[in-house]
Amino acid sequence: MISVSISLEDDLAMMALAQARSEGLDIGEFVISAVRKALDGASASQGHASASPEHWLDEAVQRAKRVAHAAEFKLQDLFSKDEWKNIPSPTVFGREFRKTAEQQGLATHVGKTPANQAIYKRK
Repeated sequence: MISVSISLEDDLAMMALAQARSEGLDIGEFVISAVRKALDGASASQGHASASPEHWLDEAVQRAKRVAHAAEFKLQDLFSKDEWKNIPSPTVFGREFRKTAEQQGLATHVGKTPANQAIYKRK
């Protein structure tokens, strides 16, 4: 096994620690699991270039559910850059996500970035 040392932004590290605890994993096990999921998702996303808007919305909701409670996030944070490129009409997608997230009690809209990206707070 190769040993790797990484630096994480404080908020990302706290979210990872919280998620690891909720899954009953230590941080090392959690990171390994997350990398595996990301690589599996990257392989799967190659076939998602023509996925429906409903698919992407369902995927965003599922990923938002994995965000630590009370953590702030942007919709774009839930996707890789390659995945985000495949999302049709990001503006409409964002509106639909906001409506769905608030209706399901998943997250609330708390503001916008200087780049006009919506910021959500996980409930």
